[in-house]
Amino acid sequence: MKTIYFTLIILMFSFISSNAQLVTNNYILNTPITDVIKYEEPTNSNTVSIPTTFSHATPDSTVLKAFKTIKRNAVIKIDFVYTQFHVSDSFSQRNLNEKRLVALRKFLPEIFENNVIEWNLINQTGCNSEDVCKTWFHGFVFHLKNKTTPLTPEDAKRETEKEISFIEGIIKDAELNDTSIRKSFTVSKRIVTYVKEPTGKYLPNLGLWRALGIKYKSAGYFNRTPEMSIKKIKSDSISIKEYPGYIGSFDCFSYQLTDSVIFKSFNRFTNLHRAVVVEDVTGSMYPYTLQTLVWRRMNIDIKGFDRFVFFNDGDARPDGPIGKSGGYYAVQSDSVKEIEKMLFKAMRGGGGGAAPENDLEALLYANSKFKDVDYFILVADNYAKVRDLSLLSKLSKPTKIIICGSLNGNVLIDYIKIALQTGGSICTIEDEINFAGKKEFSEFSVGRQKFIVTNGKLELIR
Repeated sequence: MKTIYFTLIILMFSFISSNAQLVTNNYILNTPITDVIKYEEPTNSNTVSIPTTFSHATPDSTVLKAFKTIKRNAVIKIDFVYTQFHVSDSFSQRNLNEKRLVALRKFLPEIFENNVIEWNLINQTGCNSEDVCKTWFHGFVFHLKNKTTPLTPEDAKRETEKEISFIEGIIKDAELNDTSIRKSFTVSKRIVTYVKEPTGKYLPNLGLWRALGIKYKSAGYFNRTPEMSIKKIKSDSISIKEYPGYIGSFDCFSYQLTDSVIFKSFNRFTNLHRAVVVEDVTGSMYPYTLQTLVWRRMNIDIKGFDRFVFFNDGDARPDGPIGKSGGYYAVQSDSVKEIEKMLFKAMRGGGGGAAPENDLEALLYANSKFKDVDYFILVADNYAKVRDLSLLSKLSKPTKIIICGSLNGNVLIDYIKIALQTGGSICTIEDEINFAGKKEFSEFSVGRQKFIVTNGKLELIR
């Protein structure tokens, strides 16, 4: 088997280690280690393996196709697998692991720019000889969010129609209509209750005397039973609040949605009539666009919350020139049906190409289209990088970013940069992290990670 030796990689690509990387080798190698007797490669179709040889840092030439698959998909987690057994006493496992990471950077530098990927260091402890260890798996196993292959235009259209049908079906099932305003009204309802009350008389203990109708004025020596009468009580009419066309709650999990971050975030926001929603409608974002539509229908009485921009990164020609890709669709309407119509048009226009999206271009378009708004609400895919982040200096209005699909609590640094630069916020299910007036401060946390801002530069420290 032909291999690419690590020493050659070091000679040809030594500049990699000198370049600043967000996710450093130390960050990865300081991750807590999980000990297993033997690692079994997962058979899940959403995983891709990059093997290395025992005691070497050499990925082999047969994995070039795997690299292309990884580049095309969003990576959620990486298992970094090695064996603690070694022949020489001078051997350093950490040094070898670092060399393997340097070699991996040559092929997949973008992996080390992505802070939301979860790294798992897995140490195999069950091997006790070099010959056996050589037969075990060593290397990297990439867990993908949803392993995809390029679709033909016809297949892409069919997938989009399935997603739209899913959204329409749930909206219909929830019986949410377009025009009903939430109003409370009174329903007349007579409530009748029955209560037992003492008559002031007492009954004999003997059944025969009771049958004769004999009654006493006191309980007496024999502790007679008090006589009770049943009284019928009619209450006044009561008011019942009912909401035509409105459901009081929406259980995301009953509809197999990923999470309820849209509901949680919109419920926190104020002055929605002064905002415009800019929403990514590419790929697997349809469960979140569904939540946007349902929440808007459930809150139809909020006037002025009527500006939306949906974007798909370039329609049928995705991944176009920075700032000129297109694929955004604007609507301003109090009718949720008009909003939905434009959303479906955007979805049918294109599903995005590679994972990174043109978020900044869509935000800047919204800024030019709706000049009178105070802030933006960006609905973003946490596993899709912002490919036009170079346009960030042109965006000045605060941007509240709803993070969709955060599986480990961490937030992609691209979105933190947008919130930090604009004085906006990061919105997760748990909280809203506000960055207003915080462009320069010592340290802050987002999810399980810590960052520092120095001289305008955002760095991941743990």
